[in-house]
Amino acid sequence: MSFTEISSDPRIGRALNAACCFLRAHHGASVDSSGVSSIPSARHAVFVLPVVKNGVIEDESVTCPLDEALSYGHNRLILRVWKGTARWWNLGCGNDDRQGAAADVVARAEVAGYRLAHKALSRDDAATAVVVPSVLHFSPGEETDCLLENVDGTSLPWALLTYVGSGSAAFGTGRRHDGGSFVRSMVKIRREYGYDEPHMRHGRVDEGRAADYARKVVRDVVLPIHSYYLGEVKRREDGNVALLGHTKTYAKMVKLYTEVLSGLRQQVTTQNEAFHDAKRTYILAILQIMGTGIDQLKIHAESLSPLGPVLCHGDMQPQNLMFWTSDTGDKARRGSKTIPNVACVLDWEEAGWADPRFELVLICRKICSDRNQADIIWKAYGDVLLELHNTDIGSIDPWLKMEGVHSVLTEISKVVKVTYKRNVALEGKIERELYRLGNLGWTFCLK
Repeated sequence: MSFTEISSDPRIGRALNAACCFLRAHHGASVDSSGVSSIPSARHAVFVLPVVKNGVIEDESVTCPLDEALSYGHNRLILRVWKGTARWWNLGCGNDDRQGAAADVVARAEVAGYRLAHKALSRDDAATAVVVPSVLHFSPGEETDCLLENVDGTSLPWALLTYVGSGSAAFGTGRRHDGGSFVRSMVKIRREYGYDEPHMRHGRVDEGRAADYARKVVRDVVLPIHSYYLGEVKRREDGNVALLGHTKTYAKMVKLYTEVLSGLRQQVTTQNEAFHDAKRTYILAILQIMGTGIDQLKIHAESLSPLGPVLCHGDMQPQNLMFWTSDTGDKARRGSKTIPNVACVLDWEEAGWADPRFELVLICRKICSDRNQADIIWKAYGDVLLELHNTDIGSIDPWLKMEGVHSVLTEISKVVKVTYKRNVALEGKIERELYRLGNLGWTFCLK
């Protein structure tokens, strides 16, 4: 079978061929094309590659710990191919802080996230058994040859990573892979901060387990990574940090919101033929509310003391993690309401170099189901930072308001783009976010 036959997208086929060519030329390894399998991914193409070392190396100019990786992954590697996407940091609008949300920008940021997280969690004193796959090779950026042809500008960036799934060393004695059962237990509609919120894809952790899950993720993943980079300033000088773009702070995000708001206003007022009158009136009313909200965020920004930047994952939902359990049997696992242990953290596409409270507020807002749970998680994290790093994280309120504005601007941007007339589903989400902001004290959002 030709690798170009595995995917209908010829760019992905070329990336598969390039990765296999790299393995053969630099490491004397071959891939069994008949055994290649794909892993579902909404934004990228991900494959499990069965690899065999042949011992014949054509080019020894590139070093890669392949033997160790194959032993760890039971003769399997992961190939990740980026197709390009917007990110949370730019409100999903496709304008990255440097050169747009092109595939190479997103890929470089995610590779940097993997490497920085692997360094933080694989150290001897990490006090956690959570694994982050190591990046064995990234293209473009780590080669001087022409293995990845790009004569027409349509080739995609790709990387080879250690395989950490079922059957790998990540699941050794006493660590049984949960088989994805925890992710499958997610609920599609959950009560979130006072309103039933539908989730189109994987769903969320149910209300009864949300706080326990958030607490486990903060303890086993977030705090070990944040403490590593807060502990010594020199650790922040890693070359991968630059690939994550500028350091994200509260003030810089407020500046971005101001720019997005201005752009949306201009688009709605100048492109008369693109909008139904009722839709234009609705959008401008929402933008007026957001303008008031952003003015309030600017006041918060003046009084907030930024914390030292750290690596933030940005999306600690269960579908981006792998879990292990010590339960003995499928029946016990299916009936268990306990939270399994985190084995691996994947999907660093939202990785950013940022104030650590960005990571925390996204957990409090998207994983916790209500304000009480969020307050508990915020305080638990804050207590540890105060003890270990003499750092006060302050109140959660300004951050919840920032996240609310972020969400409304993201959704109203979709409203502007998607249809000529009004969109009930998107407007419903906006209204729920406005009510949540109103419950935080912004009564102007309730008008």
